[in-house]
Amino acid sequence: MGSLATTRPSSPHAGGAPSASPSSQAGGLPAWLAYAALIIAALIVMVHDPVLRPSYRNLFFTTHISLIPLTLVGATMPLVLLHESYHALAGRRLGLPSRLSIGRRLVYLVAETRMDALFSVPRRDRYLPFLAGMLADAVVTSVLTLLAAVLRYGEAPTWLWGLLLAIAFTCVLRLLWQFLFYLETERIWIFLTPAVALAAGVELSRRARGEGAAVVLAVFLLVLILSGAQELLLTHYR
Repeated sequence: MGSLATTRPSSPHAGGAPSASPSSQAGGLPAWLAYAALIIAALIVMVHDPVLRPSYRNLFFTTHISLIPLTLVGATMPLVLLHESYHALAGRRLGLPSRLSIGRRLVYLVAETRMDALFSVPRRDRYLPFLAGMLADAVVTSVLTLLAAVLRYGEAPTWLWGLLLAIAFTCVLRLLWQFLFYLETERIWIFLTPAVALAAGVELSRRARGEGAAVVLAVFLLVLILSGAQELLLTHYR
């Protein structure tokens, strides 16, 4: 699985690269239109043909069970690298250095892109580097689904378009993986970014109105965050 790793700098106001628009980070408006067209087209064919929808049944594209894990592992590794390269590309558009490495989340071995300077850029510019990997997975899922639809309607061998759907399902699993917040996946940083902004607001409140109001607000935010984390853990292990 893929992941994005960051480290908070000692000063959140450290100098960084100039701000860039989301469209310029991901290749411009034509690229965004192409992404949207692919995803919408894939959703349309999924609605039209239930066989093309993501399902665990798609994993069994052949009766030779031993070929399934070997084939899917071999097909998944390049897609994990593509996932990570999207993180790196989005960071490079902001002028941020990145480094691909192998790490772990609890007992899970993961590939991760480290962008320790990401918190040096404005908050609104951080979201795309966090979300770029999921964008890659969504686009790959859409392309594979559309190719499977073409082969299916063109009466290609069942195992061929079935293989494409199996690979697409692994991309869907990778998308779901990102919401396992307790593993410190990319999605947790999406929620922590506004939380950092709230913490900065607490500091400003303390300086402007006195320490009492800031303490009350900080305690309230802490309780809120802990309650949300507890609910996520209980939902996951229920």
